[in-house]
Amino acid sequence: MKHDDLADVKPLGVQIQISDGVHGMWMGRQLCEVRGYSAPWTNDKILDYFQDLCKFYDAWSESISHVALPDVVSELQALDLEGDTFNRWKLIRAYVQGAYDKFPNESLVSIMGALGITPTQYLQACTTGGLPKCFEVTPDFLVRLEEYYLSHEKIVWVEIGKHFGISAHIAKNICKVFEKRHVAKYGDLQGQRKYARELLNDLALSTDETPTHVTKEVFDRTGVRFDLSAVTKIRKRKRNTRPLEL
Repeated sequence: MKHDDLADVKPLGVQIQISDGVHGMWMGRQLCEVRGYSAPWTNDKILDYFQDLCKFYDAWSESISHVALPDVVSELQALDLEGDTFNRWKLIRAYVQGAYDKFPNESLVSIMGALGITPTQYLQACTTGGLPKCFEVTPDFLVRLEEYYLSHEKIVWVEIGKHFGISAHIAKNICKVFEKRHVAKYGDLQGQRKYARELLNDLALSTDETPTHVTKEVFDRTGVRFDLSAVTKIRKRKRNTRPLEL
C-alpha cells in the first residue's frame, strides 16, 4: 500500500465544531496579539500560528501540573472549573493529587469536598469521561476504594475491578492518587520487583547454580519469590539467541 493511500484509515468520530481558528481556539486571540499574527493569512503563517499555539498549550499544561497549595487544609478553596472539558479534567486531577499528597491525614473525599469537586466530576476526570453513565458514583464508593487500596499490600487490578464493579483499567486510573501513600506504607513494591527481576537475570546467566539456589538467593536479598521455571527460561532464551554477525 502506498503511503498516501488512506483506504484503511478509520475516523475517530471526533467532530471539530470551530468556525474561527483564532477566537474559537484556546488563547488564540491572545497569541495573535503577542506574536503579531493577523490577516492576510498565508499557509506558512497559519502553520506557524498553530505550532506556536501547541507550544503555548504544552507549556501551560506543564505549569498546572505543579499547583500552588496553602499550608493548611482549611485554606483550600473550591476550584474554578470554567473552561473546556479536557482542561477542567486536568485541573481536577492536578489539584486533587497535589492536596492529597500534601495533607496525608486527610481522606480523598475530604480533599474533594474542600476543593468543591463531586465524586462524579473526579471519576470523569480520572477516566477522561470513560466511566459508564449508568455507574452511580457516591462518596461511599471512594471511601471504600481508598480503604481497600491502602489496606492491601499487593495490588491486583483485576480483583479490584471485580470487587467494585469496574474494569481493571478504570480502577488503575482512579487509584493513581493513592500511590504515594501506598509506597509510604508498604515500600516501593514495583521498584523492588524490578530490581529482583534484574538480580534473577544476572544470577541465572552469570552462575551455574541450580534454579533452586538462584531463586532462594533472590528471595533472601529482595523478598520477591520466583518460580524455578523462571531461571530455566532465562537460560534457555540465552542459548537460543543467535550472536550478531559483524
